Amino acid sequence: MAADLFQLFDAAEARQTLLRRAPVGDVSITPSLAKGLERVFGEVVALEEAVRRILSDVRGRG
Repeated sequence: MAADLFQLFDAAEARQTLLRRAPVGDVSITPSLAKGLERVFGEVVALEEAVRRILSDVRGRG
């Protein structure tokens, strides 16, 4: 499911593309990402809220 929400890179791809990627703060929600976040969380959430919820869940449940 993570592949539906985030682009995954292997080590070689990451090294080749790292400097060409947009800074994290410059990322905007695409329609497909917004749809995926809504599917996962059951409601429309901002990126920051999604990250907050994920971190909270990981801290609480491991």
